[in-house]
Amino acid sequence: MLGALVGSSFFMEYLVALLDRNKDLHFSDIHLAVGVPPAVRVDGKMKSLKESTPPTAEDIDTIVRVAMTERQYRDLQAGGEIDTVFIPVPGMRLRLNAYQERHGVALALRAIRSLPPDAEDLGLPDSLKSAALRPSGLILIVGPAGSGKSTTAAALVEHINAHEERHIITLEESIEYLHENNRSFINQRSVGTGEHSVSFAHALIAALREDPDVISIGDMRDHATMALALSAAETGHLVIAQMHAGTTYQAISRIVSSFSNDEHRHVREQLAQRLIIATAQRLLPMTTGGRTLAMEVLVNTHAIRVQIRENNLQGISDSIRTGRESGMFLLEDHMDELLRRGIIEGETVRRYLGHEEGVTH
Repeated sequence: MLGALVGSSFFMEYLVALLDRNKDLHFSDIHLAVGVPPAVRVDGKMKSLKESTPPTAEDIDTIVRVAMTERQYRDLQAGGEIDTVFIPVPGMRLRLNAYQERHGVALALRAIRSLPPDAEDLGLPDSLKSAALRPSGLILIVGPAGSGKSTTAAALVEHINAHEERHIITLEESIEYLHENNRSFINQRSVGTGEHSVSFAHALIAALREDPDVISIGDMRDHATMALALSAAETGHLVIAQMHAGTTYQAISRIVSSFSNDEHRHVREQLAQRLIIATAQRLLPMTTGGRTLAMEVLVNTHAIRVQIRENNLQGISDSIRTGRESGMFLLEDHMDELLRRGIIEGETVRRYLGHEEGVTH
């Protein structure tokens, strides 16, 4: 596969050249579509590389053929969307999403680091690092797409790996960071591509039979996965789950609302008992270039447990605001701190808070 890929003039022109330009542009993603110049995402914003030659359908087909298994390629041709990771040259790993659009197959590629991130380097709060060392319970990491949730989850897995003797199973749409056994024993499974398991719910059922201490779930998006995650947390496992939600209380509300009305009281009780901590995060452009992490942190204190049980989810924001001593803070407060330190601009705060539904100001 590697020989065919390296031998492709398209690969040499687009991927190697574009990735080499990353030394100057510092982009996170490359987007390729038939008949238009490539685009890259720099500090969260899209930039068209108008000087580059637009790829043809044959060019893109060359990449997907060498990046995918035969089954994945057939599924893509049948109208599916494919997520996978491939290694075009030694030392380079790319996450590739291929999908059909009006001009044909389009690609979104992201260069990913093999080494797991360090919790200290990311600036993760002590309350979150401490939560990762608890023997059981639920940790929620929420935010929109591209907010760094998987990086935070990987840092927590590595934090456990460095401090605890556990069996850790990660369930990921495509395996990004590669964890090596340290004090823990780690299995990583790719979900949804047909490579290791067909769905998060199916993989989670299997994981519960595989003697895990810790289960990291890459996307908790449906009722079945949420129910299984709560059950796992309730039966003595530590569950680290990622979700798409704007704020921590919205994540709790989304979990509860995924169940039938008759189950709401029981689910709120499960969350009140088993939730350890929830974070909502964003990646914000810095004044000096690059992006920085902004977070909201909810710690499941007695006051929070009461509000969850009584379905007073809107009141959670007030408890977070007054819960600094417990390690809690709102997203807007963290943004204000980054603004005072000159790390981000005032326009960034106004733009993000002004368009975040459910974020209090």
